[in-house]
Amino acid sequence: PGVGVGVNMGVNVGFTPVSANWVTNGYAEQDFVSYHMSLRARQFAAGYMPVTQLFRSSMGQGQRQYVTVDAQPGRCYRIVGVGGAGVRDLDLRLRDMNGNVLDQDVATDNFPVLGLQRPLCLNWSGTFQIEVIMYSGGGEFGVQAFAGN
Repeated sequence: PGVGVGVNMGVNVGFTPVSANWVTNGYAEQDFVSYHMSLRARQFAAGYMPVTQLFRSSMGQGQRQYVTVDAQPGRCYRIVGVGGAGVRDLDLRLRDMNGNVLDQDVATDNFPVLGLQRPLCLNWSGTFQIEVIMYSGGGEFGVQAFAGN
């Protein structure tokens, strides 16, 4: 069984858009997860607005956790994940209210990103889940959601 966490993605919570000098909350250069989230967001979510704080946790191989998210219609999303030291393959799946998979990471790495292969633009408001799967390895990870128009 996974852990469920609620996150509100529907409102702008006072963040600034991702730019060349953007850093995530809790950023510290010596902190692998926050450092790499900042780098990956600059690379894959430039111009997008962070709509959640960096969600952090840790788990072992084969475990999964769920982050519940409230979405807003008319926005396009990118979900960025970072697996820390010891994480070999971190996967993400985005599920709608009925459990249908809207997008999933298929790469074998510790830096999954959803919304790159095809836009994740929603035409409904409601709740969806980010399923975080520790496919190989174990340790700390982070997930953060970003939205654009």
